[in-house]
Amino acid sequence: MANVPDILIPLIFKFNMKRWSDTFILILPPNTEFVAVEHTPEGRGIINYYIKFGKPRIYDPVTGTLGDVITSNEVGFYRMSENVKWHNVPMVESIYDNGYGDLTITGGSQYECTFKIYNHTSNYIYLEGTSFLLEFNIEHLEDIKKYFKGIAYFFIRLAEEAERKGGE
Repeated sequence: MANVPDILIPLIFKFNMKRWSDTFILILPPNTEFVAVEHTPEGRGIINYYIKFGKPRIYDPVTGTLGDVITSNEVGFYRMSENVKWHNVPMVESIYDNGYGDLTITGGSQYECTFKIYNHTSNYIYLEGTSFLLEFNIEHLEDIKKYFKGIAYFFIRLAEEAERKGGE
């Protein structure tokens, strides 16, 4: 399991968060695009802090066997959420070798995460990965957002103080 970033440890104890992971397996038909929307269960919030992908492989639907690894910008997904800009995540080595550091906060239908998954090759593709998550009661969502804003404000104040002292 991926290590929880230090910045999240206080939240785990303060809000009694539960750490877990969710593994997904997708079989992507050739030359397709589709949209998937990830909803957080009602009354719960989620912080997705890391995604680790396996190496995408060519898949034979007749035999159910996996073939060669495919590294291509023709296979991947776009994603977005409330605090994540719409962006492309192609299945290239830097993604599946190093994982995908994340800090997406979702909760209920207001904070869903949308994926546009694509396979622009002529092959079926097997794609799997694991998301590492912290779950919390949705009533704490605004306090959790305040926590992150507070960290940002703290470092902004430090930078401003350093600029003032540097000018002396």
